[in-house]
Amino acid sequence: MANTTDTVFVILCTLLVWTMTGGLALFYGGLSKKKDISSIP
Repeated sequence: MANTTDTVFVILCTLLVWTMTGGLALFYGGLSKKKDISSIP
């Protein structure tokens, strides 16, 4: 039981991190469109 719960927990954490990074990418993408595309480091 511990192994299955651990794997589910890890998968949920990775999905949360992926959604957060994707949201940040879209957020910075929207900001760059307003300002300038070349301003991205």
